[in-house]
Amino acid sequence: MQVGFLTASRSAGAIVMYFWCAHSDRTGERTWHVALPIFLGGLSLAASGYLIGPCRRIRGADIGSIGICTMLRPSGGLPTAVLGSAAAAGGIALINAVGNIGGYAVRF
Repeated sequence: MQVGFLTASRSAGAIVMYFWCAHSDRTGERTWHVALPIFLGGLSLAASGYLIGPCRRIRGADIGSIGICTMLRPSGGLPTAVLGSAAAAGGIALINAVGNIGGYAVRF
């Protein structure tokens, strides 16, 4: 039962992601809605390695995964907001190409 409670907290990321993305859409601001969760996620993942106790480490990893998952949706609209209409297609293609190459490189 304890393991269930510890792993169930990761589903809070879906709730946080919903409200964070709704706020991003309402304000139309994308840069800080991407930068803040990534910073929080990276910081908490790094800190979870230094925390003492397994429960604290899992909580740090939970906060890290919430931050990283929350960043994903607002980052989809970032290339079109930053680049012009002609360059946005190239920017999105570059992002997809780098992602595909990264997925291929992980296999080796």
